[in-house]
Amino acid sequence: MVKQRPNIWHGHVETEAGTGDTLADDDDVTQRTNAIGANETEPLIPKRNDDQPIKCIDLCTLLTLIFIFIGRGLCLDSLGPTLLDLIQISGTDISVSSYIFICQSTGILFGSLVSPYIYGRFREGTGMFIVLLLQGCCTAIVPLFRNFIVMCCLFLGQGIGIGITGVGVCQICLKLGGQRYSGTFLQAVYFGVSVGGIIGPLMAEPFLSHKVNLTESILEVPWNLSTNNTNAVIERETQTKSNVLWFYIIVGCIVALPGIPSLCLQYAIRLRGDQNNLDDMDANDEKPAEPEATCATYVLLVLLSMFVVLYYGMQDSLANLLTAFAVNSKLQLPKSTGNLLCSIFWFSSAASRLFGILFAGRFSALSMLTVDLTLSVVAGVTMSFFGDSSPEVLLAFVIMFGISWATINGAIVFWASDHILPSMYNVRVVFVSRCLGLMIAPSIVANLFDLLGPMVLMYTIALISITISVIFIIMQIIYWKYIKRN
Repeated sequence: MVKQRPNIWHGHVETEAGTGDTLADDDDVTQRTNAIGANETEPLIPKRNDDQPIKCIDLCTLLTLIFIFIGRGLCLDSLGPTLLDLIQISGTDISVSSYIFICQSTGILFGSLVSPYIYGRFREGTGMFIVLLLQGCCTAIVPLFRNFIVMCCLFLGQGIGIGITGVGVCQICLKLGGQRYSGTFLQAVYFGVSVGGIIGPLMAEPFLSHKVNLTESILEVPWNLSTNNTNAVIERETQTKSNVLWFYIIVGCIVALPGIPSLCLQYAIRLRGDQNNLDDMDANDEKPAEPEATCATYVLLVLLSMFVVLYYGMQDSLANLLTAFAVNSKLQLPKSTGNLLCSIFWFSSAASRLFGILFAGRFSALSMLTVDLTLSVVAGVTMSFFGDSSPEVLLAFVIMFGISWATINGAIVFWASDHILPSMYNVRVVFVSRCLGLMIAPSIVANLFDLLGPMVLMYTIALISITISVIFIIMQIIYWKYIKRN
């Protein structure tokens, strides 16, 4: 009997006939490259039997993916705390700092676009190793060059690596977990982003320069050389030396390190054959027909893009402007309290993603998205009326925002891959739309914030929450009516 063995790491099929095994490596790469040119219809979520247990090699793969996303969180959320030191090193001023963020975001956008071609030429493990190594090098040497243009180019390279690995990690999660475990695995890797985002600023703090007050006592001698000498105390403010170079070297090593186990796991799976993924389907049996792209599919992809753009734009707008809202609204809270609210928002988001790992195995993506969007609408509408009424109300609903928004990203990726044409194209749409949302929406909201006042932030969140809920309802109706029936 001839058996087919789908490989969960790089998605190829090994054929076993008699006593010998034949690895169709070259044919697989060719087929995957051709699939990219043919609307990328290669199934992304393979059939995984429900009775197949999760083995040690699966958990090692998942841990590797989580560590890759921890590095992603470090790169994204460490730029803000270290920005002033980087500007000081490069000899520029704060007015040009936005170019660094633009270069990083542009790199992520470009990396998300080219990722299918990278994984079409290389297997995921090999491609991940190469990209993580380059991303780690770009990160480690950022402060080494004192030229601002070179810094921007390095952040562009870092962003490209973030974009490519982001798509690759989600792709491997979907292949590794199949229909049963993909939701849980996606929530786990996105929890890694939260962990990196939390520890990044804490790690950076000891390496940053700080303003200190130095008190000096000198002996004043009068001009007439009398014996009535007096002591004068001079207080001056100075800047301590920045060691941000060492911080970026550490982050670069953390980013590049998971590339080694990703490469080792790829070859370990190939050598062992991974009996966990052995499929008893006979090779002579007909392969299940792959779904074809229809007009409804493309409409769903457009709606998915709109959903992701608005969702990430809303999340980033609140994170960026929450401190400004707390300070400039009727509450008139101190800046330290506003920063504390931001920390609470991210901690509640991380806690929600941690619980999301457990919930994703028990509830469908549809159920999780329904609960998340309902909470977001309730919190957004309530805050549009009572957002500046009291600090307690603001705190309660900031926590509610963190809880409701945290699991949307992993759930929408799994929903899209499970309901729309199952290919890596869905993941690419999500990541490209995410970059567009982060680049466009926060700047628009910030300008409206300056023109119309602080409460425009809460009005915008309420409006976007309602809009993405309506978009998701339309997506679900289109799926039920035009795709599921067919």
